Amino acid sequence: MRATTRLHYLIRTSLFLFFILFVVSIGSARATYFNSKSAKAYYYFILSELTNNAKLKEKFLLKAIKLDPYDKYLKKELALIYLGTNRVQRAKEILESLLKKYPHDVELNLLLAKLYLFEGKPDKAKKILEKIKVKAPKNEEILRLLISLYLEEKDWNKALTYLDQAIKKFPDNYILWLFKARVLAAKKDYRQAEKSYITALKLSDFKKSVLFEVVKFLSDIGDFKEMERVIKLAIKKDPSNKGLVRFLLSIYIESQDWQGCEKFLKGYVKSYPDPEFRFFLGFCLENQNRLKEALKIYESIPQNSKWFVQAANEVLNILQKENVRKARDFYLKLLKLKNDEENWIVMLTQAAEDLDMCSYGVKIGEKGLKLYPNSLKIALALASDYACLNRYDLVIKVLKPFLKKHPKNPYLLNFVGYSYVELGKDLRYAEKLLKAAIKLKPKDPYILDSLGWLYFKLGDYKKAKYYLEKAVKLLKEPEPVILEHYGKILWEFGDKKRACSFYEKALKSATHKNDIEQVKKALKLCQ
Repeated sequence: MRATTRLHYLIRTSLFLFFILFVVSIGSARATYFNSKSAKAYYYFILSELTNNAKLKEKFLLKAIKLDPYDKYLKKELALIYLGTNRVQRAKEILESLLKKYPHDVELNLLLAKLYLFEGKPDKAKKILEKIKVKAPKNEEILRLLISLYLEEKDWNKALTYLDQAIKKFPDNYILWLFKARVLAAKKDYRQAEKSYITALKLSDFKKSVLFEVVKFLSDIGDFKEMERVIKLAIKKDPSNKGLVRFLLSIYIESQDWQGCEKFLKGYVKSYPDPEFRFFLGFCLENQNRLKEALKIYESIPQNSKWFVQAANEVLNILQKENVRKARDFYLKLLKLKNDEENWIVMLTQAAEDLDMCSYGVKIGEKGLKLYPNSLKIALALASDYACLNRYDLVIKVLKPFLKKHPKNPYLLNFVGYSYVELGKDLRYAEKLLKAAIKLKPKDPYILDSLGWLYFKLGDYKKAKYYLEKAVKLLKEPEPVILEHYGKILWEFGDKKRACSFYEKALKSATHKNDIEQVKKALKLCQ
């Protein structure tokens, strides 16, 4: 709010300094000069300028005004001091008094408008600003205040009028374009808003905050093609920015645009062969069912990369679908690699259960739990291998200690509860655990199956059927154990034909020896 020193006082400054030098050598001139009240007033003004103490500033200015009561600039300076010390009423009295004498002074009017805004009187401020806008059409501060006022009032047309005037004066100001885009978006003129947003982004040199706002706008209006184009432009501007590349990949993955993902990454990894983006190239190819190409890329990811674990896991998944024997051979090769990282241990322990090589998984998981005794991930993976070997007593032994630290983990609660059900003991405690789990994950088919199986064991077939039926309906892919459980409850209700059809479905989807044997036993009743 500091005003510019009036021109005649700037002239006086040089004269005054000359005078100071002059009176050092010619003392007699001093008395004559200080007979001038105007010179004395300026002397006090200088003193006010040389201090940072508000009280002293006010004191010196009051003395200056007493000597020169008609000086507009001195009074304006005093008004500024009053504003700075929250004595708004006194500042207003001075400004209103001055404006009676100088009604067309732009700076005085601007100060009074700011004062009205400070008092929460936007209509009065707006009236003054509109008036002085005619006198000073290119004044940046007047434009800024008017834009702010109309934006606050949501008078979009007026705001746009002044924004366009400001843009005409400052065409390269990205903030003005950004505000214009926001106003147009509020008016639901999305096409023009998009143009203004893109202009703002380019003028800001792809500033991060602007890019984020532009992308959010494009996402809100569903223009994903333009969003993709904008992010690609940003990546072209800063190709080493991994965050931007990840963001673009998230758009491709969310929209399942695997071809777009492949096209972008194939070009990108030529210049930036980062293992992370090579992995995602493999992932995009895998989702197009181009498994050989995906395998080649996954296998090229070096062991010292943090993406090696995920790449190895994807290789196992692909091989398991094509040829289980090949998948097992690859798994045995992985076992020979030296790696004691937690994620590596978890992956190998889980993969053993998937491949029905559970005894290998037990060895790895037990070793891993010694290295990472507080790792719930390793404990759960190891428990899966114990369950695969029908050692539910060991499942409880390894998982139960974790219940105190993770009392709201639904998968942990389910696993411990189901293990008690399989062992046929402490079934009421199992019910308590499973009810807590289902409360956390009410639509999880595995937890629903556990509850249904519990009630089957308790002989409450009505409840058993309710939960098992829900579990089957929520399955995304066939799960032999759940299908077999449902077949058994149908059998108990006398629906033997449907029970046998579910046993057959269970057998088709079973890959573990234990599951196959269990289902075959049930199918014998159907012959």
